[in-house]
Amino acid sequence: MADLPELPAEARRRIGTAAEKARIRIRAEQKRFLRENAFHPHKQELDPERSARMSVNYALAVFQPTAAEYWNLRTDYEAFRGWLARLIEEIRGDVERKWQGLNVEDQMTFEAVCLPKIKDALRGERDKWLLRRLIKRRQKPRS
Repeated sequence: MADLPELPAEARRRIGTAAEKARIRIRAEQKRFLRENAFHPHKQELDPERSARMSVNYALAVFQPTAAEYWNLRTDYEAFRGWLARLIEEIRGDVERKWQGLNVEDQMTFEAVCLPKIKDALRGERDKWLLRRLIKRRQKPRS
């Protein structure tokens, strides 16, 4: 991941395993996120609620173990915050790539309904990690 510090091989393996499990789940589920169009029988359209839910699950399944590995690196709050911001952008882009190939209407639905939910979920998770970092920093004994 660009602009992020190199993680040890074992950490990269754990992240890769979690990400692969998430990729398998989203691939298996994507076909089920299309539903019959009420106005045009035999035409399918994206089910925005189901696709948003699965996309959020995928994004968090990748973000959480990656954030946990970066948590273990000794750094200051600002650097950690920057790493998490970069992770969010990379994961958001990854989720968008998972949905490439949608027709124009479904792509617009995805961008209007799913992407905001994905961004909100990732930001919420980021905020939890940052709060933990602040609490940890305040608990350090001062010399």
